[in-house]
Amino acid sequence: MKSHARDTMLSAASSQAKHLMDAGADAYSAAAKQTKAAGKQVDRYVRDNPWVAIGAAAGLGVLIGWLLPRNR
Repeated sequence: MKSHARDTMLSAASSQAKHLMDAGADAYSAAAKQTKAAGKQVDRYVRDNPWVAIGAAAGLGVLIGWLLPRNR
């Protein structure tokens, strides 16, 4: 009797683990596709508007430099 209950619980746990692994793999795949698409859009924008991208990067660099504490 105990063996049957243990086997049932192990089977259920195994089934649940497989379901969670499949869901995780699907989520990873979807995130990878979205990231790749976003990267292509950014690349296209930067190639079409290089000076805007340079200005944004410079502005961000100044902002980060201004926000970081100075240890002098």
